[in-house]
Amino acid sequence: MMKRRLGKSLAFAAVMGACFTAGAYAEDAIQKVEAYLRPDFHVRLNGDPVPMTDPPLIYNGSSYLPLKATGALLDAQVSWDERTQSILITQNRPAVGTPSPGQVPGQPGGTPGAQGLKLTYAVLYDLEYESNTYPALAVLANDTSYLRWVDVQMMPFDMSGVKLVTEKFTGDSYVSVDQVLASWQGKVMMKNRTTPIFPATITAGQQKALEPYTMFGALSVTQRSDKEFFILSQQVDRKFIGYTILLKNFNNDDTWMVDNVKQSYLTD
Repeated sequence: MMKRRLGKSLAFAAVMGACFTAGAYAEDAIQKVEAYLRPDFHVRLNGDPVPMTDPPLIYNGSSYLPLKATGALLDAQVSWDERTQSILITQNRPAVGTPSPGQVPGQPGGTPGAQGLKLTYAVLYDLEYESNTYPALAVLANDTSYLRWVDVQMMPFDMSGVKLVTEKFTGDSYVSVDQVLASWQGKVMMKNRTTPIFPATITAGQQKALEPYTMFGALSVTQRSDKEFFILSQQVDRKFIGYTILLKNFNNDDTWMVDNVKQSYLTD
């Protein structure tokens, strides 16, 4: 079984401003400015529209975006260092060059392992380190506990050389808990999580439209495009179901409704 206690707390990528509290700064470090929210401004990545939970903010002629959501789009992790009062940005992909032989693109330190991992049981956890939290999906397969790599790689630990295994139905990469324990060195604590893991780029309107499929049994929501989502769900009978959902937008605002649903039982 997965060990419940893995140490203290874990740094979670936070929105710039969400990770700041009013009492965290000296009075003379705060400067009041006049800025404007522009919900009519749109963000595009490589020409594709990007849904943003919060609209761009305009100050002194420059545009500002939430750092957490922007980091997720650019495959970077954003965290807050309370001790040094610093925002930490770490690229998940090398800024220059190509992945080294055997390295999984976008998953630094991980190397491909066996394929065909089959889900048998899943649990959601909040990984805590230094009073911050990372949500993570844990699965049990072949009497071994695994964590989803896309969740683990957000953590500020060096996990170079870990071996990854690919889940058969979703194509997600996982890493065994035994491997990450060596990197965490007893500094991480795991607590049960009761809500699904949502992507940083999902809007409030999209999340509301998906509610009928995320209220019961949902484990994680993956955003495949600006309108397409994949929901991994575990039913009471422990069977896994995948929902591929296409949303439809109305009036060019954050009002969405389900346009198409494809349900698949993730089993042989």
